[in-house]
Amino acid sequence: MSEPVELKGSRVLVTGGTGFLGKHLCRALDRHGAMVYAADSSLDLCDRKQASELFHRAGGHPHLVFHVAGFNGGISWNSVLPADIFLRNSLMGLNVLDLCRRYSAKKVVSVVASCAYPEWEVEGRGAGEHRESSGYGDELYERKREVMVEAGFLDGPPHASVACHGYAKRNLQLASHFLNRQYGLRAVTACPTTLYGEGDSFDPERTKVVGGLVKRFADAARSGQQEVVCWGTGRPMREVLYVEDAAEMLEQTLLHYEDS
Repeated sequence: MSEPVELKGSRVLVTGGTGFLGKHLCRALDRHGAMVYAADSSLDLCDRKQASELFHRAGGHPHLVFHVAGFNGGISWNSVLPADIFLRNSLMGLNVLDLCRRYSAKKVVSVVASCAYPEWEVEGRGAGEHRESSGYGDELYERKREVMVEAGFLDGPPHASVACHGYAKRNLQLASHFLNRQYGLRAVTACPTTLYGEGDSFDPERTKVVGGLVKRFADAARSGQQEVVCWGTGRPMREVLYVEDAAEMLEQTLLHYEDS
C-alpha cells in the first residue's frame, strides 16, 4: 500500500502556477499548509537544463509536483501551430516527469486534456468515413457514446482538429505509466474537461468555449450590435467545469488516486 500523501509542510511545485488553473490550484494548496512554489513562464520547460533549474529553485527538490503548464488554444490555434503544440507540450511534460524520477519526488500529478480521447464513431458513419464538417470540430461531440471512459483512452486517434494537442497529452499518460512500472514513480494523470471561471482568458485565438462566448456577447453589448454570430452548427453538447472545482479535483487526485 502506498504511503499517504501529506500536504501540510510539503514542498509542492506547480508548473504553470501563474496560469488560469495554476493560480487556483496554488491557492487551494496554500490553504492546506503546503509550501507552494508557483512556476511561471520565465523558464522554458522544453529545455532540459532550464527545467532542471526549476526543480532546484523550488526551495530544494520538491516533495510533490503538479504539472499544469501547457501550450494550447482554441481550434484555430491548433490548425495554425500543430507542430509547436505537439512538440512543446510533449517536451515539457517528459522533462518534468523524468526530473520527478531523478529527484525522487514522492508523487506527481499531470494534467491531460479531454481532446486526447479518441474520436468515436458518429451516428450513421463508420470510423474514418468522410463527413462534411463545419471546420470547428462539431463532429467530435456527435458520438454514439457520450460518456468518455478511461478504458477507451487509447482506442483510436484523437479528432483531427485537436490531434496535435491530444497526442502530446497521451504522451504524459503513457510516460507516467512506464515511469511507475520501471522506477516506481508515483505518477498519475487527471483529465478535467474545458474550464471556466475567474481569471479565464478572453484572447480570441486562445480562449475556450466559455471565454469565447463571454467576449463575443460583451463586445456586442458595448458596441450596440443586435446579434452575435457563433461558430459551428449549434448541435454539439459541451461540458464545462468551474476552475475551482478542477483545482479541488487535482488536490483529491494527489491525495487519493494511484492508478497510473
